[in-house]
Amino acid sequence: MLRWEKATGNSYPLGTVAPLTPLMFEPGSRWQYGTSADWSGRLVETVSGLTLEQYFQKNILGPLGMTDTSFLVPESKFDRLVSEYRRRPDGVLVEDPRTLPKPPKAFNGGGGLYSTAGDYVRFMQMFLRHGKGPKNEQILQSKTVDMMATNQIGEISAGKLKTVRPDISSDVDFHPGFKDGFGFGFLINATGYEGRRSAGSLAWAGIANTYFWIDPRKGVAGVIMMQFLPFADKDGLAVLGDFERAVYSS
Repeated sequence: MLRWEKATGNSYPLGTVAPLTPLMFEPGSRWQYGTSADWSGRLVETVSGLTLEQYFQKNILGPLGMTDTSFLVPESKFDRLVSEYRRRPDGVLVEDPRTLPKPPKAFNGGGGLYSTAGDYVRFMQMFLRHGKGPKNEQILQSKTVDMMATNQIGEISAGKLKTVRPDISSDVDFHPGFKDGFGFGFLINATGYEGRRSAGSLAWAGIANTYFWIDPRKGVAGVIMMQFLPFADKDGLAVLGDFERAVYSS
């Protein structure tokens, strides 16, 4: 099991929403990854009357058969929890002490779930089925999936970030030399990757060098979870590229 944290580079305590910040630039003039998922999680809890853990289990994780995905890690699954590592300046990876995670006091829409690669594949397959689960359950409406998979930022370029914490994340440029868009939750590449995903694929990542892509054109999805810092590590990105090319070559 691995912890899946979205790659924000922020360090807000689990279960809290980041404080409001001053306007960084004129809306619509540039793209910046922020805390929108945190606030969306609060809205889901307020409207549904459920915690995110309860809502996800009832409406997403349970119907998809994602039995190893939760904000909570029971003691019975601790021996399956993967260690986290940090790369030192000399390049050596050092293991963080592995302890049973304490139950969070609140649940965060921007991160904090523990999961497995197998479970995450089930989640991605739901998008390839246009919102349907393995038994034809409608998890998301088809038009919702269409909106999520549509670029929502016009000609603005997404997926490029400068780090403020090099120990947590390197500079990020997911698609060097190209301009990618962003939908509701996904980075969308307008140009295909040679030997890899098609144009119009959906992707994002987690802070511990966990990456996924969903390629609706070819009906292919993949996830790789490496569980070390800093994010966007050059060797980690090289492994992602080799993994993805191997998937398509087979």
